Amino acid sequence: STLSSSSAASDVYKRQPLSKSNKRLKLNFIKRLGRIEFALGEFTDSMGHFTEALDIARSLEDISSTGESLRYMADIHREREDYDRAEADYRKAIRIFEKEKDVSGLANSLLGLGKTYWRLSKYDEALEMISKGLESAKKLKDDNLLGTAYIDYANIFMDRGDYEQCLKYYQNAVERLMRVENYEQLGRAANNIGEVYKHLDDMDSAISSYNKSLEYSIRAENLTTVGYGHLNLSEVHAKKGNYEEAKKSAEKAYEIFSKLGEVSMIAAVHMVYGIIYGGIKDWASAESRFEKAISMMEGEGNKFDKGIIYLEYGKMFKIKGEEDLGRLKLETALEIFQGIGAQEMVSKVKEELEIKDLFKEEHGLIAKQVREIIVEEVGPMGDFVLKKQCENLTIDPDSLTPVELAPLANALGDALVMFAGKTKAKVVKDRLIRLYKKG
Repeated sequence: STLSSSSAASDVYKRQPLSKSNKRLKLNFIKRLGRIEFALGEFTDSMGHFTEALDIARSLEDISSTGESLRYMADIHREREDYDRAEADYRKAIRIFEKEKDVSGLANSLLGLGKTYWRLSKYDEALEMISKGLESAKKLKDDNLLGTAYIDYANIFMDRGDYEQCLKYYQNAVERLMRVENYEQLGRAANNIGEVYKHLDDMDSAISSYNKSLEYSIRAENLTTVGYGHLNLSEVHAKKGNYEEAKKSAEKAYEIFSKLGEVSMIAAVHMVYGIIYGGIKDWASAESRFEKAISMMEGEGNKFDKGIIYLEYGKMFKIKGEEDLGRLKLETALEIFQGIGAQEMVSKVKEELEIKDLFKEEHGLIAKQVREIIVEEVGPMGDFVLKKQCENLTIDPDSLTPVELAPLANALGDALVMFAGKTKAKVVKDRLIRLYKKG
């Protein structure tokens, strides 16, 4: 009902003669209305009001309102994933605020541009802008702005896999935001802390953080972050095997992001459905959802999210038993993460690819050296004992890793006593330990 009343008031302003004083009143009113609509995720209406505000501000030569309107228009472009327009409007706003020495406007614009670069996985540029925005925010001693800046700063470290650093900055954000009861940004911080726990495979802590995020975001009436909360809860529930709970949260996320028109987030919902259907072995539905997610991400700027979709798709094929298709998807994810410098994700993909296969030749050489040592010291019977101990330890005698050498050396040292005596057994063990330390 509040928005309906505001719309009626807006119509009254449209009928007013546009004297300078009325222009000023109308400008202040529609800026306020635009800010409310932006917070509610009503981006089309908000863009309309800030476009109108920009025209009025320019006619009044109101430099501050011109910069503010441009900054909000850039925010809307960013949320609509129109990153070129977002960057252009942020740059215009930054020039205005620098000239006017408007520290608050400058900080918000720098942080907005930094967030845009982060969405594009341009981490160096994002760090530069957010660092500048953080310095401006510190001058103001504004806890709202500082809290937001610390969240944006932490996001970059999370994508790069530096979880210790990003948790530190998220906690800095929470401390600032709790002082001023900024539930909108607290919702963001709690959601992102949940993401860290998810990457660390601490799913219970992740669920707790996502629920806290929903609590804050609902209180702040921030529809976008409510959507993120439901999306992330659905993914974690799916990975825990709670498929019915996962579906309920996914449905809520889909409804919200469809309303907001956030393409990359709708794609993420399809990805989660892919995980769900893969979990219940409905392979056709799982493939359909993953393909839908990939199709929707074509042309979208967020490479990190693309990499995640390919990673999960590859894991699904591995579960299905189609190793070759799984490897193709995982190799695509690896290429994406290597391209944006997301080293922690590179490591995760390599684990899924069982990258140890790349070292097969090296591991084969270690196995050969182990066999040569045993046969040289003990004779042909040593080869039999080696195979038996490898079987007991469930390791491959033809492809030994350096890590496997220590337990194998101990096992052989004990087993060879009865075949070759304590002295020879100790010699074999010592030589294998030296080989382990060398590896």
